[in-house]
Amino acid sequence: MTATVSKLVWSVSAGGTGARADKYGYSARPDGLGEYHISPVSSRHNVNRHVGYVVHYVNTAGRVGGGLWHQLAATPVNLATAKRICREHWAKLA
Repeated sequence: MTATVSKLVWSVSAGGTGARADKYGYSARPDGLGEYHISPVSSRHNVNRHVGYVVHYVNTAGRVGGGLWHQLAATPVNLATAKRICREHWAKLA
């Protein structure tokens, strides 16, 4: 299967319980390659201090070993870096 790796199509959602009011979550589901989720995090629950985004790959397609959820960034990163991490991971799978 060949995939165009240049662009993932992102869906936008509410950021979740731990997110600042103006921060959103993002998800992408490339055909047959699992799912990517970028979620905003705050310094503490219900605190309005945004510290970055966490990046996960969900192995719904069975493409890699080691379980269902894979954290792709060890620490919170900015949104541009989070999307780049997902693109680079996707390129390895495609």
